[in-house]
Amino acid sequence: IMEAISQAGTDELVILLDEIDKMSNDNINGNPYDALHDVLDDSAIFTDTYTRCPVPLKNILFIATSNYPDKVPVTIQDRMEKISLTGYTENQKKDIAKSYVLPKKLKNYKIGDEIVSFELIETIVTEHCKSYGVRDVDRALDKVLSKIVLESQLNKDNLKIDEDFVHKVLGAKRGNVAENNMPGIARALAVSGNMGTTFAVQVTENPYGEQDEITGLPKQSTLDSIKISKLLISKMLERQLPKLHIHFGEGGIEKDGPSAGITIFSAMYSALTSKEIDFKNIGMTGEIDIMGDVWPIGGLELKIIAAENEGCHTVIIPAANYKQLVDSGKIEEFNCKILPVRNVQDVCDILFEQETKHK
Repeated sequence: IMEAISQAGTDELVILLDEIDKMSNDNINGNPYDALHDVLDDSAIFTDTYTRCPVPLKNILFIATSNYPDKVPVTIQDRMEKISLTGYTENQKKDIAKSYVLPKKLKNYKIGDEIVSFELIETIVTEHCKSYGVRDVDRALDKVLSKIVLESQLNKDNLKIDEDFVHKVLGAKRGNVAENNMPGIARALAVSGNMGTTFAVQVTENPYGEQDEITGLPKQSTLDSIKISKLLISKMLERQLPKLHIHFGEGGIEKDGPSAGITIFSAMYSALTSKEIDFKNIGMTGEIDIMGDVWPIGGLELKIIAAENEGCHTVIIPAANYKQLVDSGKIEEFNCKILPVRNVQDVCDILFEQETKHK
């Protein structure tokens, strides 16, 4: 920061602090967050420890970026105005790749426009690029085009550029959900950092267990959703439930927050009734209470983007969130079918296409 002020030659400037969530916080070589705390404090004068010179900061605008805001200390967050930016939708990534990234790459590799079709770009984006920026698209095209250049020199006559070629270069299609439907599995939508993500909630009976087993790093609010789901389903089925094993996919990520409520409920109901959910094509998010009502959640747009990127054609969300999407006009930005639910009865009617008894 001091160097930037010195280079600018003025105290009226904008300073970008990029990815502050990646700053070291080991306290061995000093804690940079402490220094940033002093810089962002309300006082108009900052005294630099190294130069021991007072520096006026009141005319400086600091803009900080972070991929994972939760990793930034609360004392730093309290001194900033937070602006959340969503990632690109899949269609936006395709348009950017076709209009900007691909032409630049073709020029760099001296490859003709006819070699790589727009259909292949859609395959690359849809099946191999799951982040919400375009860096992964850039890297994927580098791999594909460099392989084309190499193969064209070795095998000029029989080179075929198609989906099989792309999969051979980039590997298997990315994703964390199994291909086949089976009872006891539902797809949850969540937010990690500033990106949406999906993961599977799996439930099966545990006939030899003395208690329920829960794996996949759930935190307290998620455990509460499990208890609520068991209460509701026990009343619906009018019987005591057996011991269960509930597992949350993407086991390296903590599951915090109540928004997986309807997913936990759905996977549990599916397992106990042996009714399959089309989890490959349906994602869902929503908090539930002990009366079976579904309550609104946060990060909705990021979650819908994540669902679309994973190939979901239907997303189930709380009715209150649906109304917000309609009122804002943002519902038109998504290609998937978005269905509102007010209670777990609505969820069952959508997933299992028949009436279920909810007392």
